[in-house]
Amino acid sequence: MDFALLQSENWFREIVNFRSNPAAYFSNRKLVDESFLHDVLQALCTDTIQDAAKIHLLGLLQEYGSYLFQTASSIEQTVASLQDMFSQSTASSTPFYRGHILTTITTVLVSFDQLNEQPQLFKNFIDLLLDVVSKVNVGDNRLLRGTACQCLQEVEVMYPGILLRKLEHFYQMSQLENTNFCQNYISLFVTILKNTLIALTYSTESVAPQRLTALLCNRTEPLKPLNLPPDTTKVNYKAQQPRSMTEKTITKVGEWSIAQQKKTSFF
Repeated sequence: MDFALLQSENWFREIVNFRSNPAAYFSNRKLVDESFLHDVLQALCTDTIQDAAKIHLLGLLQEYGSYLFQTASSIEQTVASLQDMFSQSTASSTPFYRGHILTTITTVLVSFDQLNEQPQLFKNFIDLLLDVVSKVNVGDNRLLRGTACQCLQEVEVMYPGILLRKLEHFYQMSQLENTNFCQNYISLFVTILKNTLIALTYSTESVAPQRLTALLCNRTEPLKPLNLPPDTTKVNYKAQQPRSMTEKTITKVGEWSIAQQKKTSFF
């Protein structure tokens, strides 16, 4: 794709042609994956393209990752660029567009299992999401906060138990949020709670009745940063198929989190 085409009135036709057959699109224009990805990121960075067009470009990154991301460095470059765009976006940028940036990053990181491949990259983005959702009842970004909740919920579904130790924070936020997006906070909290209950139920250690109460009512760590085991492979973090969980994964993740909780005085 020639970057100039994305600045012309033909940009939508170019996107449609790519979607119809990505392999043929590359072949006919003698393009390579990385140059195409570079052009898309360059177009997203320019101020001359409207947010509506950029949302279509973000959709390409979400839907055609198998064509666009051939190396770990291409994923890292894309995520870093999108996070910079999010941080530097001005008040004139619509919350809908900024929310699409968060959704795109979440899709890329989860689809390519970056928790295990590039854990620091993954953790940095989760911290960004946690920062967004922490601003409860801030009226001008409620749509963005709702989207961030959905992104965190998808991460929790795909990596069950990863947010277990943040349970009390989300419990409080779901109570404090008084806009219509409280539903997003409640849905996120319920997802984490469900995985927590499974982790406690299938834990190899005896489960004291007060343990769940302790998780709900006591904070053993701040909301940020996201803390993971030193070696995530030891607790078998494994991305699940959408909307599915395995008790084995939840149990191993939960056992690590519960073990960390037991180091505090309330267990």
